[in-house]
Amino acid sequence: MAHADTILEALRAVLPGGLTTAEIIQQTGIASRSSVYHTARDLMMVGEVRGEREGRAWRFYAAEPPIQAPAPATAELGTFTPASELAVDMLRSAASYQARYLVPLLTQAENRSWLMRKFASPAPPAEAANAQVVHFSQPLRGLLYADAAQAKGSREREDALIRYYNRILGLPVDFGLEHTWRGGSDNRLRLPSESGRTGWPAKHLKATISTRRQYAKAAAVTKLLGAEIDILLQTPRYLLLVQVAQPNAKVSLKRFTELRRYAVVLEHRLERRCSFGFIVGRPELLPASDLLYVLWSDIITRAEQTVRTGGEDA
Repeated sequence: MAHADTILEALRAVLPGGLTTAEIIQQTGIASRSSVYHTARDLMMVGEVRGEREGRAWRFYAAEPPIQAPAPATAELGTFTPASELAVDMLRSAASYQARYLVPLLTQAENRSWLMRKFASPAPPAEAANAQVVHFSQPLRGLLYADAAQAKGSREREDALIRYYNRILGLPVDFGLEHTWRGGSDNRLRLPSESGRTGWPAKHLKATISTRRQYAKAAAVTKLLGAEIDILLQTPRYLLLVQVAQPNAKVSLKRFTELRRYAVVLEHRLERRCSFGFIVGRPELLPASDLLYVLWSDIITRAEQTVRTGGEDA
């Protein structure tokens, strides 16, 4: 994020207000609209910035107060400490069933507990009621970005980061240590969650990986880290991932497999038990009969009950 400090300075200068992408360009003189937008979104991932969708445009705000990341306690040992908290932001808004019913429904503590119970989460009711809810997020990408920011500047910490993520992503422990995870004349760290010169585009993978099997695994990692989770509920000990299908839409076996893998990796990364499931219109729209699901009819009934009771004992 070459322009991160410049963008943060511009956003902090207008607190408590915010700036659109065009206004950031005007304030900072950064020429690339794409660079401004993607840098601001990356800052959202690590909690430095929050964003709000305004029609087709985004308005970005500096976090209040600015987050000052402490130096890692183990920095002198040449290691890095993986972030223990997941700071994510809603990536998009949608004129959809999810925005209409689930976003307001899950602002109520009793409904968060209800949903986690419906998906067979072992979280105790009181813990589930206090779960943090995020819609339309990329939690693995955000975690990797936060960890990379901590490791940056020390080759030993960066190598520890690479080996750590190789393990949880199912890659050989020393995979890409000298090439795939690095690139450019300065051998800079490249992240599989990113694109272009800072990430793992197909051209970079083909140039640094010699076998088809490892290429396929690396390509799958980039897709995994780019996946968006419709609903994430997290407590200090438990996670729940929910993918939302439109009422008449089928859930493919591929989509189920991808969500299952995402849940496994996130469980290992955060060391919290992770459940997952789907919201669908009918059970026969699922690829298998033994998957966890909640019907849209139950969601709508619950939402209507919540409105009638004012959120008390729905």
